[in-house]
Amino acid sequence: MIGGDASRHVPTVKGLELMRLDPRAAWKGNVFTSMSILTNPRGGDDLKGTHGVSNYPGVSSWGRKLGIGEDEYSRWLLEWLDMPGGFKERVFGDPPDICSPDELLMTYWYNHLTSAYNSLGLCMFSSSVADALGPSYQAKLYSAAAGVEASAADIMETGERVFNLMRMYIIREGLRRADDHWPESFYTEPSPASAETGPPFDKETFDETLTRYYRLRGWDPETGVPTEETLKRLGLDEIASDIPSP
Repeated sequence: MIGGDASRHVPTVKGLELMRLDPRAAWKGNVFTSMSILTNPRGGDDLKGTHGVSNYPGVSSWGRKLGIGEDEYSRWLLEWLDMPGGFKERVFGDPPDICSPDELLMTYWYNHLTSAYNSLGLCMFSSSVADALGPSYQAKLYSAAAGVEASAADIMETGERVFNLMRMYIIREGLRRADDHWPESFYTEPSPASAETGPPFDKETFDETLTRYYRLRGWDPETGVPTEETLKRLGLDEIASDIPSP
């Protein structure tokens, strides 16, 4: 039987085993991938992000292998990315800087994009890993298949609605802000000697980042529960009554 202090060492988030490498070594300094894992309603994996592969920040690994310089790569990326509605400017700034994007806004964007294409039955490798099938393409596919006209904004709002619905499901099952964290040992101990070396995470930094993320989402910063206003804005009036009392 496993008991005592074991729970603080088990490498899980929300009870789901972490994917692949020890994040203390693999994701040090990477806010986007870390937050994609911690805020995933299912826990433990980064499939609400870009699965650990991204065309940015900076020049991607494949771009570096091809010898593509930062200026050329930046021009290509900013034209390639399907981020309509002014969101691209919010992520990269004006003038754009692909090396220092807002990683919380990236998390927010891919949370919604992944939730939308999961609902459409599309593959993540084309949609978020390669950024080839963004919301504009998804809207065209949906409109052609369903005979209902949809825009890129409709696709992203649907993704946001789905993500909040999943959040409310785990809230109903008792999960809260404390469950959007790494195992306690990740904040007090380095990664094992057998893995790539990585120092402990700073819990205060992750707490501050979670608070910013919740506020961006329209969730209660103390509990991580979506607010009634957010749920009603997304047309989820029927579950707004399920918000637990403080």
